[in-house]
Amino acid sequence: MESTQILVNHEFWKSEENQIFLNPRLPEDVQGHYKKIFKEATYRYGLKSHLGFLTSGTTVADVRSYKVVVISKSAFLNSAAVVNKYFLLSAKDIWLQCLPQFHVGGLAVEARAHVGGFKVLNLKSWDPQVFHETIVSNHVTISSLVPTQVYDLVLNQLQSPKNFKALIGGGRLSPELKKKSQDLGWHFTTTYGMTELSSMVATIENETLRPLPHCSIQVLDGKIAIRSNSLFTGYIEVIKGQVELKKPTLTNHYFKTDDNGSKMGNGITVMGRGQDIIKVSGELVSLNKLRDVWFSLVGIDLTQAFHLMALPDERAENQIVLIMKKTESLRDQKVLSHYSPGEAILNKIQEFQKQVMPFEKIKSVYVLDQIPRTELGKIQEKVIVGQIQSEKIKEVKVNG
Repeated sequence: MESTQILVNHEFWKSEENQIFLNPRLPEDVQGHYKKIFKEATYRYGLKSHLGFLTSGTTVADVRSYKVVVISKSAFLNSAAVVNKYFLLSAKDIWLQCLPQFHVGGLAVEARAHVGGFKVLNLKSWDPQVFHETIVSNHVTISSLVPTQVYDLVLNQLQSPKNFKALIGGGRLSPELKKKSQDLGWHFTTTYGMTELSSMVATIENETLRPLPHCSIQVLDGKIAIRSNSLFTGYIEVIKGQVELKKPTLTNHYFKTDDNGSKMGNGITVMGRGQDIIKVSGELVSLNKLRDVWFSLVGIDLTQAFHLMALPDERAENQIVLIMKKTESLRDQKVLSHYSPGEAILNKIQEFQKQVMPFEKIKSVYVLDQIPRTELGKIQEKVIVGQIQSEKIKEVKVNG
């Protein structure tokens, strides 16, 4: 985890200064671009005490097309106060920071510490062994993690220290991964949140959203809609060369997200992020459900080597494809430069085909050098699509 070298202390939260947080790995000219438009927009619209973030869900290859989310410090601190009260956090707690400052979840920890007065220890870079050792040696009580980090803990068979809990966000925790972490004694609370809502919105219990006190949630036109006093101020956009601040569109004070939701009795269930529910031959398909099926077949050890996703298809609108990372087990020993799914994987695919509907079957396999991910482990699907289209990666058709 690299530092953006922005000093976040009590004076920072009291100051009227505006600040944009950027991934230091972005090219300098790209960072300069976002700093410029952020400064121009906040000045032009008379904003004070505001923060800027690039949307964490952005997966486009062109980094200049990221959305800039602008949030007031007061919205951030309001969210922090609610989270502290909800999880009974106090000055007695010690938080181990494992998320980067430029991510809304990382800065949210700093806001909670400012409000709650607890101590924050920073993990300089992610290492599951160091993470575990730091909890034990410093009597850490709480942390925020993403599913990729949970995967690393499980893969290393690390047992949870006593009196430790963690909030899981930034992606979906699969049932298999959740169970294996519980077997190791980890106490995780899965959460639902987003950049536009200053981080956390709800906890998730039995697939049902439990809104925090500062949020109200409903379903509008099949989408999750949220009302909160921690809502963002707007998006910065460049339209025909003009920097503009686009305020959020509200319906009866509710902000409609891109996430699919369903009303289930008295609760609301998240069916998936916008890109996780697709149509194949007119049928709605949950990619999360299919991923659960696939990973139950290949096992937790191989989770990071695969990704199930959709590719556009002229006839069916979308088709299901399997992305594989090049590994020695995939290498053709006769032609060392050739990689392809071996018999064992092909057998797993056939098992998968038997468990899903005909329109949910895997149609093709693509083998990539690496499965591209963000710093927090989110797979960059649009980058994959770009690689497939531009590099003409060989497609392996699947029968069944």
